[in-house]
Amino acid sequence: MSDSTAEEPPHDKEEKVYLSRSCPLSSLPDEVAISCLARVPISDYAALSLVSKRYRSLMVSPELKKARVLMGYTKKCLYTCLITRNNSTPLWFILGREKTKKRLMSPFPSFPSQPPVGSTLVAFDWGIYLIGGRVNQKPSSDAWLLDCRNHTWRQIPSMSVARAYAAAGVVGGKIYVFGGCFAWRKDYPSSWGEVFDPNTQTWDTLVAQPEKDRISNDYFIRGLVMDEKVYAMQGDQCFYYSPKERKWGRKNLKASKLEISSYCCVKDRLLYGCDGYGNVFWCEPEEYEWKEVKGLELLRNIFPKPVNNGVGELKGKFKWYCELRNFGVNIVVIWFKDNYEDESIDIWCAEISLERHDEKGEIWGTIEWSEVVANLDRHQYDGKVKVDVLYSASVDV
Repeated sequence: MSDSTAEEPPHDKEEKVYLSRSCPLSSLPDEVAISCLARVPISDYAALSLVSKRYRSLMVSPELKKARVLMGYTKKCLYTCLITRNNSTPLWFILGREKTKKRLMSPFPSFPSQPPVGSTLVAFDWGIYLIGGRVNQKPSSDAWLLDCRNHTWRQIPSMSVARAYAAAGVVGGKIYVFGGCFAWRKDYPSSWGEVFDPNTQTWDTLVAQPEKDRISNDYFIRGLVMDEKVYAMQGDQCFYYSPKERKWGRKNLKASKLEISSYCCVKDRLLYGCDGYGNVFWCEPEEYEWKEVKGLELLRNIFPKPVNNGVGELKGKFKWYCELRNFGVNIVVIWFKDNYEDESIDIWCAEISLERHDEKGEIWGTIEWSEVVANLDRHQYDGKVKVDVLYSASVDV
């Protein structure tokens, strides 16, 4: 008997009969079913994907994402990854924006083999890509994707070069990655930069970096995207790659507040950064002269205070433990603060709106809200817990 006339397996028949009776959407055309599913809360998508193969297909279809955007049902979620100094397993959280209170919740587990440090994070479309990292003091070429629709992880094809602390950014729907591969080695790789195409799931090598632009240390904290170029900053140097021109560039930066250069983000074609004391700065990309954002005195008051170790203030003691990111039309700052009285650690978050006063050449910030969004009990970590904010990303889901 031919395949076209072959009888369906009994279990498939039973599934179709059950779905036709219990799931009205199963009998609707895809366009109508997608319109209905777009109205369903994203938190229910994981359960719906278990209903049938057709539902699983619809849940991950680009048509559903487009429908949610057009109908105004998408929302921005802030994903944050923390790590405790005596725990090598990163902790992933999502910021729940409730009407009366904001809390960091943990709705999904970390990827079992996620490197504890050195990975590069890129948010694109409905997912978060985690690239490379350091495992047992060695860089890794592995990469993973967190599907923010159902909070599941899967491994994607590996890079051709192992990397740790690389720079990355998304331009034209592709992910560009460079650095983090021991540039000082004699076998300096020709594939210092690579590009990943999510559609074809393939990596390609970028054009070789000119030898005159090579550096002795290619470890970067973060990549930035501006004017369709991917930037990475290191000290008083700035490196970038232009996919459109297929060439590398390099420029010198003014030595002004360089300690915040590696922890900044781009907003409305301006750079914003935060130091470890609650001071937020901004600058024009070409001028690179940091200026303070006005009106944020309250942020400095709730940030942790410097500690004197008997020799002098430990300037910069907290600068590694704060994170600044875009969050819709605003920016957010995440940091932690020790509570020695009750032996706990508070994870703080503040959302800040920005307004530019061109006549005075100033930018003013307004704290929309600032709260403790999570709390860690020291007793769960032998009283020695120290927290780092590894990554954070804003994703539309």
